[in-house]
Amino acid sequence: MAECEKGFNFCYSYNCLLQELQSKYESRSIAEFWPSETTARNTCYHIFYSRKEVECRSFANLEINEQQKYITLNNGRQLFLKYDNMNKSGNRILIFMSDISSEILEKSEEIHMDGTFKYAPGLFYQILGVHGVYKNFVLPFAFIFLEKKEAGSYYESLEQIKRLS
Repeated sequence: MAECEKGFNFCYSYNCLLQELQSKYESRSIAEFWPSETTARNTCYHIFYSRKEVECRSFANLEINEQQKYITLNNGRQLFLKYDNMNKSGNRILIFMSDISSEILEKSEEIHMDGTFKYAPGLFYQILGVHGVYKNFVLPFAFIFLEKKEAGSYYESLEQIKRLS
């Protein structure tokens, strides 16, 4: 059976609608205007998948619109994407940090960074987490998405974290 979303069975829904029409109208009229199940399913899937956003496959195509740069926090919107070097030729760096994280990071006793390669989104090579010790708690402050694992990328990221806090 064809299912495009959990809980929605196309074949069952199609057949229920067809039976309802058959109880009200002549078979010839229905056959003339009602598409076959296969045609209807293919049309629905085509419309459904054409409306989904296409995953970006290169940094040259990666555009972050204004709405995507902000988060809603405590009933207010604030800039979350604090830094984007806009490098589309192989060394893109994105830094995400809330305003309060920036303030607390400045007061932190220690700062630690750790990276993961396993969970980085498709285009990125690594995610760096910036954590700090504040009042005996280790808190996450920033997330840095790196396209490359190079000393220059780390240096630029650290300089921007210093500038932002």
